[in-house]
Amino acid sequence: MKAKIYLSILIILFVFAASLGATMAWFTDEAVAPENVFTAGTVQISADETFVLNAEKMGNVNPGDCFVKCFEIENEGSKAVEIRLKNFIGQWNFDNPSNPVYLVPVPGSDWVMKYNDEGNGFDFYYTGGPIQAGETVELCVLVLFDGNEMTNEFQGNIFTLNGGFEAVQASNEAPSELWGDDWNADWFAMSEEDALLAGTDSTYASYFYEGGIFKFEACAEETNGNGNGNGNDNGNGNGENGNGSENGSEETAWGGDTEGDGAAWWYYYNTDGDETQTVWAGQTMDIGTVNVSEPENGEVTITIILNSGWTLQAGSETVKIQGYAENAVPSFRPAAGNFDYKGNQLIVTVPEYDIYAIHLDVQSN
Repeated sequence: MKAKIYLSILIILFVFAASLGATMAWFTDEAVAPENVFTAGTVQISADETFVLNAEKMGNVNPGDCFVKCFEIENEGSKAVEIRLKNFIGQWNFDNPSNPVYLVPVPGSDWVMKYNDEGNGFDFYYTGGPIQAGETVELCVLVLFDGNEMTNEFQGNIFTLNGGFEAVQASNEAPSELWGDDWNADWFAMSEEDALLAGTDSTYASYFYEGGIFKFEACAEETNGNGNGNGNDNGNGNGENGNGSENGSEETAWGGDTEGDGAAWWYYYNTDGDETQTVWAGQTMDIGTVNVSEPENGEVTITIILNSGWTLQAGSETVKIQGYAENAVPSFRPAAGNFDYKGNQLIVTVPEYDIYAIHLDVQSN
């Protein structure tokens, strides 16, 4: 009897506990997860031909003629990119045992050239990137028709150059993934001669360079601003068109007391020299001073003072500045169009370097 009573009590307790579980409530709430929107960036470039040196000769080429073709590439997308000119190839309209035409990026332009085994042309890689959204870079290619190799069989025939620009996002090692070993970071620290030798062969290197000296400097120097009326001064001539203006004489000026190497005149500022140095226009005219401050937090302030009667020309890029390590000063006048700083201010803060190439577009009043 007692066992039955205990069993009845257990059953009653079990039913009671179950009923409690069925009626118990918990504090709860709900919220909708925020919508996560991911928008893919864009990689988009445009390329225009901006200048051709000796364009008037293209329809009547002579052995020994040289040309410079300049292209401006703009990053029109939202992503920083690296770029190359792919398979830039020249072809004659007839079969010939030799090709008397030689190509090379204009020295100092941050481009290297590599032979393309697949297409039998050349790839040009920009090593000054990444190129940010909205930025533009320039590629100038020197094209030379060799005077000795261009024999009579080439008379009346046509030579055509073709190629296409490519861009790839700069992030996540995409250039190396897409372009493989062709994207060779070792080039970036090489001289133009060494990069040419590494990317092509000794024939091209010896053709354009001799003992580290670029042998066709005179042709390359004529690019933009040598009095051809093109009006695109990149630091290789006197003024925007080399012909003066109704406001006075337009001149190219360089700041510094150290004369640069090469056939073309230029000066640079060596921080080992005096703190205040000269601004030279037209090679011999002292038109002002330039001062480089002591470095602070890895930067210096460059202050340019022009003499009375001299001003900057009109324009947004009349002051161009490039810094160099002491052992990396160019052996020829650099193309100011490729300098890191471009603006129109006479007081500029730039990164600290040993040497500064300071190019100005000036005019006398």
